[in-house]
Amino acid sequence: MTRPLMKLRRTLPLIALLFTLPLSLAAQDRLLISEIMSANDRTLPAEDGEFYDWVEIYNADTNTVDLAGWYLSASSSLWRFPATNLNANSYLVVFASGLNRRVPGRPLHTDFKLKSGGERLRLLRPDGITVVSEYTSYPQQVADVSYGYPVTTALVPLVTNGAAAKLLVPVNDQ
Repeated sequence: MTRPLMKLRRTLPLIALLFTLPLSLAAQDRLLISEIMSANDRTLPAEDGEFYDWVEIYNADTNTVDLAGWYLSASSSLWRFPATNLNANSYLVVFASGLNRRVPGRPLHTDFKLKSGGERLRLLRPDGITVVSEYTSYPQQVADVSYGYPVTTALVPLVTNGAAAKLLVPVNDQ
């Protein structure tokens, strides 16, 4: 067996791993209900100028997530997302107005409103069962003060600038 072919045989498992890595990362879909406001009197107006309750979803993943078929649930209500892409490290505000607006590319409105006295709020996968993020019962809310988790991000370099590296690219099947 020639030396380049031996190198290729050793490199193939690594190449296979690199192709499967994005698939495993995409399956994680690290979404979080990052913030809510259940008494929005004058903070964030909707597209119609009205002030509705709102829920903010954060995508902490490195991949865009298609929210088609995902659910937001408050108490006994279950609202389904339309086809909506949420980019990596991005936020999406969904108004909890009771208007049930589900047009892709337009501002989204649930078919329920939030209770300012607190309730259970969940983000569910498309199976309608698996809870990805939830507030078991958020506390009594104050007008125009949001409630949520602090979201911080940190860049972690895997390879530093100027670091030595090797890459083998076979040429002409050799």
